[in-house]
Amino acid sequence: MKSIIGLLTSFFAIFVPIQGLILFLSFMIGLDTVFGIYASVKLGGWCTFKSNRLFNLVVKSFFYIGTVLLAFLMDKFIFMGVLFGIPFLISKAICLFWTYIEVKSVDEKSVKLGNRSIWVIVREAIKKYKNFKKDLDEKEEH
Repeated sequence: MKSIIGLLTSFFAIFVPIQGLILFLSFMIGLDTVFGIYASVKLGGWCTFKSNRLFNLVVKSFFYIGTVLLAFLMDKFIFMGVLFGIPFLISKAICLFWTYIEVKSVDEKSVKLGNRSIWVIVREAIKKYKNFKKDLDEKEEH
């Protein structure tokens, strides 16, 4: 039993450098799942909530986290931890890609509920920031 615990501890200790990526990706998967359940119940009532949809959570988590772990192993053992001067670049890129998919999924569900798209809100915020900065620059010149 002690050797199995030691083996598992050693296995998980390898992945300590990317634990933040794994936790963040797990959070995003959970957020998408909770928002999906909320949207489903809000639009169609509790009868639309099915347990087989929760099984997709397991499959998605296993696939997403598995690809990040595989990318980490490539980063660590093929590229010696650094690619183009960025530590664990492939792991971060894969995590960013999966995060984008999860944000897009939450956005689609939000739009179905009648809200504005996240991307429209961000674009408007950037436009307001640019106008505000432009106004400040003009006031400094006068």
